[in-house]
Amino acid sequence: MVAGDRGRLAGGREKGGAQVARTLRGRPGSRFHLLVDAGGLPLEILLSAGNENERRYLLPLLDLLAKRKIRPVELHGDRGYYSLRHEQTLSERGIRSRISRPRRKGEPIPAGTKTREVWRGKNDGSPHATRKHANAGRSNAPTPG
Repeated sequence: MVAGDRGRLAGGREKGGAQVARTLRGRPGSRFHLLVDAGGLPLEILLSAGNENERRYLLPLLDLLAKRKIRPVELHGDRGYYSLRHEQTLSERGIRSRISRPRRKGEPIPAGTKTREVWRGKNDGSPHATRKHANAGRSNAPTPG
């Protein structure tokens, strides 16, 4: 549902537009906040500005679920939604928090965690990574001869 509309978001047709969350810092755009069930079906959706903090949308999403008498048992989320206030509120509501905690500066990366270099296609041994770095700085123009 979201993937088909990404071209309509600001930056969606530009180079790197598929990386919506990362490329919209400080630029106009939109971000979808979704609560989905275990099968990935959307239960609630909120739309926000792309450069706003994600944390402010977690509790309003849960309140929308509560109005529909839906009570989640646990909640999984990325680091952008983590805060001590959210942890406490989720506990008070009887929801087990599975939101990733942000690492502190100097804290080691846990074993088995994919690093930024892997996500960018570096050091993963894939042919795409090798080709990308081998062709860095080369033109796509045909060679004479």
